[in-house]
Amino acid sequence: MRARHPAPMTLILVLRWAAFVWMAFVAAFGGQIVRTELGAGVLATVFVWTLIVTLSPQHKGSAAIDLGLAVAVIVVGGFVEPVGRVLTVHPSFAGIYPTAAVAAWAVIHGVRGGFAAGTLLAVVVPVQYYVNGVSPTGLLHLETLALLGTMLSYPLIGAVVGILTGQLLRLTALADHGARLEERARLAAAIHDDVLQRLAAIRRDLDDPALRAALERQERKLRRIHLDEGPRDEDGSLSEELDRLVEEFDDLPVRTASTGRAPMPRQTITVVTAAVRETLTNVRNHAQANRVWIAVLEDADGVLITVRDNGIGFEFDERALTERGRLGLALSVKARVENVGGSVQVRSRKGRGTEVEMWIPRPE
Repeated sequence: MRARHPAPMTLILVLRWAAFVWMAFVAAFGGQIVRTELGAGVLATVFVWTLIVTLSPQHKGSAAIDLGLAVAVIVVGGFVEPVGRVLTVHPSFAGIYPTAAVAAWAVIHGVRGGFAAGTLLAVVVPVQYYVNGVSPTGLLHLETLALLGTMLSYPLIGAVVGILTGQLLRLTALADHGARLEERARLAAAIHDDVLQRLAAIRRDLDDPALRAALERQERKLRRIHLDEGPRDEDGSLSEELDRLVEEFDDLPVRTASTGRAPMPRQTITVVTAAVRETLTNVRNHAQANRVWIAVLEDADGVLITVRDNGIGFEFDERALTERGRLGLALSVKARVENVGGSVQVRSRKGRGTEVEMWIPRPE
């Protein structure tokens, strides 16, 4: 289900209550209700339902009920009003209440959902004519235009509300993104002004070469964060990110090869890089390998990342490894990749090394 923005749903709630008040006013003072018990029952149902959707957020199930109630309001409107009422200019009992259901569908399900809901109500409008004693096939020219105008208004409203809601969601996302970039810039400045200066001062005073080298690696990482956290394009390069990752494993003889930059959304790059980091950590801790290869191969459908080592290998049995508490491949690698729509294959045999393949399909 698509994301919902609170502003459109709030406006729809206001529309619901205004439409309900109008229905009650027409029923009480319009003099057009011939079946008062049925009209009162519809009003009570609409009141209870409007109260429910006011007190609890709408979802797919409640949206279906909402649309069903809108259909019922339109059809029952033909029963409770005098015969031929649909052809007059008197206020309608159903009013604009069904429009709220179409608008809610557009917010929850997008343009297609709003248009589909509106189309359903458009199909129901001629049924209202029938139950009100009017044959849609025997209308005059202007009456036919009025019917078609009413029918077309529902899908049009659904499509327009869906488009406007989508635009609002995108604008909100851009505003949030801008706020995050501003916060990152502030943190990067703090890192540069304080932390990096302190690290450099400490490193100069150290006599132990190993400690100085370790501190220098951490300093490089922080500088990379400072340089990378500014404004950037939506997509990044997985190949470049993996080249930077290899620097963290200077105790492993890792070779990288790629057929290109492997551009993809930065959120996906973050997830895949974390999965490769976990794979290299497993190699470091368990494989006893003296050669590691990382290959990044692009094609029209996606990107294949292969991490292969010449270590001691093992018999890969995911269920058995999980039972023994070795969850690195099962969770940190497999689950991460699957969360971005990818898949993982592990091939390993004792004495013949291990190969981990991660397939990331291109976004549709």
